Amino acid sequence: MGTSLLPDLTRGGLHLTLRITDDRTITWTLSLTDLARDGGGSTGKPRFESRPFAMPPACLPAACQHLLAHHRWCLVWQAAGAGGGAVSGRTRRRSSASLSLSVKWLGGPEYPGTAGTSVCCELMLAGRWLEGPPDASQTPQNAAAGSRGTATSTGAAAATAAAGGGRSQLRQLAGARRWLRRAFNARQPVAGLPPLRVAGGGGQQGGSGRRVVLEASLRFEGVAVHVEAPLPGLVVHEAPLVLKVSEQPCLLLVDDFLSPSECQAVRCLGGPHLKRSMVSAGDETPLRTSSGAFLTGSLAQHPVAAHLDLRVSQLAALACQVEGRRPLQLGEATQVVRYDPGQFYALHLDNRAGDCAKRAATVMVYLSAPEEGGHTFFPRSNGFPLQQALDGVAAGWRNEPAAPADEAAPAARRGGGSGGDGGGGGVGGSDCHLRGGGRGRRQQAAQQQAMAREEEGLRVAPREGRAVLFWSRLPSGAEDQSSLHEACRVERGTKWIATRWCREEEEGAP
Repeated sequence: MGTSLLPDLTRGGLHLTLRITDDRTITWTLSLTDLARDGGGSTGKPRFESRPFAMPPACLPAACQHLLAHHRWCLVWQAAGAGGGAVSGRTRRRSSASLSLSVKWLGGPEYPGTAGTSVCCELMLAGRWLEGPPDASQTPQNAAAGSRGTATSTGAAAATAAAGGGRSQLRQLAGARRWLRRAFNARQPVAGLPPLRVAGGGGQQGGSGRRVVLEASLRFEGVAVHVEAPLPGLVVHEAPLVLKVSEQPCLLLVDDFLSPSECQAVRCLGGPHLKRSMVSAGDETPLRTSSGAFLTGSLAQHPVAAHLDLRVSQLAALACQVEGRRPLQLGEATQVVRYDPGQFYALHLDNRAGDCAKRAATVMVYLSAPEEGGHTFFPRSNGFPLQQALDGVAAGWRNEPAAPADEAAPAARRGGGSGGDGGGGGVGGSDCHLRGGGRGRRQQAAQQQAMAREEEGLRVAPREGRAVLFWSRLPSGAEDQSSLHEACRVERGTKWIATRWCREEEEGAP
């Protein structure tokens, strides 16, 4: 690859060069005659910052390259004398200096509608002396960097080489490099190497020190963008903005999927045909108290329904591409559901027990949001916290999540009903549990409440135009028990949703 050279900065005895090589590595070289003569200010601790630079294009993952291209970084060398004192040009004796090398995130824009952006990186930061080596008796300190906040040292190595023959030959007598894993954000903008203690770094009386040449290298590897709002999640696509907010179950969230006018059109299409919601066996049950209507027959041919089907198909195709899953096809007809105050749908699984391919995934669109309540709750979800994004980066992600585990999440109880937030059965081996006596229902309700208390889970707030897509089937074909969810009680106002189930074709199917 070619090398692009940024303009040099020269002032006094300081000379800085910053270049990007191989489209992935940033190298910064400082040449200075006395560490104490520049940058110390009132603190007496010289500090040298490189020019701001952008992440090399080859490091930008497709999922968030537009945002990351506008973020800026810099490299920092900082020197301090032995015992924490400054490196002083007035001292008559040589002093021991500690040199620290860091990479600093200078910030950048956030995606509209989000907050708390963190750039998760795994990177290699290296520093070495090229000229003006420390005393031969000194041994570089390369203690591993300890965990602090969201920064973790994942590996360490030190390089030491003998001096070359001529003075013109660059020599590396002391150096250190670290693989660092860090979520850079407003609270944690800096990550760096532990101080490298060397001798002979100070100048002589009168400020005449020997020439020192330092080189810093930064190489970005795994990169991902994580946001804290609207829900903690990993950015897996930019336009439209798609967030992965849960790993188990695999759940993607898209805001502004439908416009307010599109939401109103779907409500008007299904509203006149609403009836008391039932479970898949055709029974009414106190565990599901909403009203719904399937868009079948002439309703399915209506332009509003056709447009919704197109949008859902596009989202399903994008989700499969992002997650590396089998293609999804539209399954049963769209169901429009209304929840009035006091109405809810208890914990249930969407896929049908024994035939979960028919409802392998659910696309649910919130057509309106109530004033209070109405969340969709996944009690077994592990969410997608920042630490999980960091772990993924360390595993080699470039904002492209690894495939979920092939086995189901641990579950104390197996649910076997069907239906989404807008349709199907309740918790239990089959719908016959829903037709049991009052005592059975009370026991079931108590179990559901205990489960909700035990699991922190994931709560998705209803918001007009918001869409969520989650899989109820694992890549292995087994039912994903972590997809258990409920429509929480609406306290005030009215909640409308549209649900479309997607089937997953079996391998080898015609």
